Amino acid sequence: MWNLEGVLVDRLVAVEEQVEIDRARAVAGALAPDAAKVAVIPHGAFTHLAGLEPAPLPLPDPGARPVVLFFGLIRPYKGLDVLLDAWRGIDDAELWVVGNARMDVGPLRAAAPPNVRWLERFVSDAEAAALFRRADVAVLPYRQIDQSGVLFTALAFGTPLIFNQIAMTLFMMIDRFFLEGYGKARDVGVYAIANTLVGVVSVLATVPFSQVWTVMRFSVMNEEGADEYYSRVLTYITFVSMFLSLGVAAVTPMKRSRP
Repeated sequence: MWNLEGVLVDRLVAVEEQVEIDRARAVAGALAPDAAKVAVIPHGAFTHLAGLEPAPLPLPDPGARPVVLFFGLIRPYKGLDVLLDAWRGIDDAELWVVGNARMDVGPLRAAAPPNVRWLERFVSDAEAAALFRRADVAVLPYRQIDQSGVLFTALAFGTPLIFNQIAMTLFMMIDRFFLEGYGKARDVGVYAIANTLVGVVSVLATVPFSQVWTVMRFSVMNEEGADEYYSRVLTYITFVSMFLSLGVAAVTPMKRSRP
C-alpha cells in the first residue's frame, strides 16, 4: 500500500488515450514501484455512439453545402476565436458551433460571419450522432489538449479531422520519448510529474489571461487603434513570459556530471 496525494491505495488504474499510455505507465511506475499493481487501460473511440439511431438534425441542413463541425463545451482553450478568424472569407460552406458555452461568446457571435450556425445547448447522444454523420469535417482548433471526447467521437464516425498546433503537441510530448530512450521509465514518470506541477503557472496566469483576452480582442477589433492595442498587449505578455522563464532558469539547480 502506498500514498497517492494523501490517499492510501493498493492499486492504480490509469485510463488514458493511446498517445498517453507510455506517460501514464511511467507516472504510475514512479508512484508505485510494484509494476504488478499498475494497470493502464487504453481509451478507445466512442463506437457506442455510432450504433445509435440518429435523431433529427438540431440545425437546418444546408443541402449540398459542406458542413464543418465545432462540437463540445465552449471554453477559452478550445480556440473558437482562432477558428472564427480563419473562417473569414469562406462563403461556400457552413460552420456549426454546437455545445454549452462556459465563457462569454457574445462578442464572438457578433463578429462571426453569417454562415456560422450556433447551437448553445447540451445535445443528446442521438443528436450528436446525427451531427457527426452530417458533418463533412470536424475541427479542433485547441490551444492545448491532453485528451478529447470530441476526437474519440469523430473517430467512431470516421469524420475527417482538422487539428490546430499539431507541431506544438508533438513538441510537448516528444521529450518523454527521448527520456525513455536514454534514461529509465521512472525518469519519465518524475519528469511528467514535474511538468504537471509547472502547469500551475498555466492555471494561475495563462488561462485567466486567455479568458479575458478572448473577449477584449473582439470588443475593440473594429475601433480605431485596435492593431496598436493588440501589439502593445502582446509585447507586454512576451516580456513578462521571458522574465518568468529567465527567473525559473536562474533558480533551477544544474546537475553536474562527475569527473
